[in-house]
Amino acid sequence: TAAMCFLLCFLTDYLENQQQELETTRLSFEISCVVTTRDGTQATGLRMPSMYIGAVGEDSVLYPFIKDLQITKEFTGTIKDDVRPGMDDKYDPNITLLGVSHEKCHDSLNTSLGSIVEMFSDEEFYGSTDRGCIVSETLYRVLVNTRKADLKDMEDAGLEVTDEMRSAPYTLTIKATDPKVDPFFEPDRGKGDITLTVAGYHMGKGQTVFIPFNASQEFAGEISNSWSCDSITFTAADNLRLEELALAASEYFGEVVPAGSLYADPPFALTIHDEQYRATLATLEQNIRRTQILLPLLLLLGFGMGFLVSFLATRGEKRSYALMRTQGLTRGKLLFSILAEQTLLPLAAAVIIGSVFGNVLPAIMYLICHCIGCTLVAVKAVRVPPTAILREQE
Repeated sequence: TAAMCFLLCFLTDYLENQQQELETTRLSFEISCVVTTRDGTQATGLRMPSMYIGAVGEDSVLYPFIKDLQITKEFTGTIKDDVRPGMDDKYDPNITLLGVSHEKCHDSLNTSLGSIVEMFSDEEFYGSTDRGCIVSETLYRVLVNTRKADLKDMEDAGLEVTDEMRSAPYTLTIKATDPKVDPFFEPDRGKGDITLTVAGYHMGKGQTVFIPFNASQEFAGEISNSWSCDSITFTAADNLRLEELALAASEYFGEVVPAGSLYADPPFALTIHDEQYRATLATLEQNIRRTQILLPLLLLLGFGMGFLVSFLATRGEKRSYALMRTQGLTRGKLLFSILAEQTLLPLAAAVIIGSVFGNVLPAIMYLICHCIGCTLVAVKAVRVPPTAILREQE
């Protein structure tokens, strides 16, 4: 009985946990949506025109269904500043200038993946239009070494070095090129200089300088009079409305066609990566269905065990019950005595196990089924006239 009570409480607790996990999965599972070429082979360097920026903008039909928008714009560039690397620094002036709208746009910035980013102020960076930048720790160290060397040269030359000079923000001037502009047909467009204030640095290496996406669009408009992006990724805002998301996205994007042509219309596809989400839901729902089938079977088994225990306990006690009846014990008191004897230990087990799980209801339900089985046998035992039992024994 104790084992059955334990199993029933365990399964009830397991069912509640699975139902909570199912609800949590439906509400908070992150489903990534990625824009690719139509054949699904490329998700970066897409050179998408401005209409696709508008496709995920606040005025689009798609916007209510997305969150954590990760949109990037890439430039190639060369640092124009005269810098002085330290002895341990490997300095390369050729960099990639990347406009980003979210920290998840690049692993070097993504703190949820363990990346460490040191910012010099608490102001919002990713949604800003300011021309700030985040550089690698290596490049930041190069800038620090350059300033130290410059200030030392000034001091050696007898020039005054002020605290403002020492604490002034670091800046970079970059000669950048917009890859969206074809240099063969438009050699005079898509090139220009941009001066950036260093807003922070990440603990890593690399030749990428990050700027806010809005600032990258403003710069692209200045040097090429065109706006574009190179990747779009976002998370579904509501997992219960994935079909609506797909319908809204179909206005701008097609489905992935493995053998799709580069000239397909539309040229880009949106993939909703919901495979793991749906597999998780299916597993949880299957676990819940199985548990919901097992629980009634356990209660039925409890009824059967109570019936069997009572039958075995009363089978050899008929003469004792008859003698008690002849001595004036009523049927009701005899029935109560039999049931108390057979249910006292199961009751104690049910209370203890229910308390351990913090939920006595399943154990009480099992005990009730057990008692019903016991009662059916006990009632039959006390209803037989004592004279008939004694005559049978003689």
